Amino acid sequence: VAGEPIAVAAHSLLADRMVCEFSAFAPIETDIRSVSPSLYMHFESIRRAADLGLQYYDFSVGEDEYKKRWCDTRTELFDVAIGFSLWGKCRAAMHRVETDSRRALKANPRIMNTIRAFRRKLR
Repeated sequence: VAGEPIAVAAHSLLADRMVCEFSAFAPIETDIRSVSPSLYMHFESIRRAADLGLQYYDFSVGEDEYKKRWCDTRTELFDVAIGFSLWGKCRAAMHRVETDSRRALKANPRIMNTIRAFRRKLR
């Protein structure tokens, strides 16, 4: 908008899919906001994946509502942390606690809505 980027994404290409590694958009106060720059960017990315003949567009990790509206397929992801030394075993256990806690928070819509509202107030 006015020569400034309003949304950005980075993707990885695999044999059958385009994976969105991250996406972000600038909060803007224009008429285009009603279109949602981020969703439009995903739409264009999906179109590009289709044009490339890819079978899937992967939104990547997360439980965001827009992903549920756009997808009929869900891939269950998991982390693997293995420690070989005593310190490594401790770090692996801490990593599992951290990722399990984060996953539980992200799976709870009420908590995630509260976190998102808090983040919006920080802007």
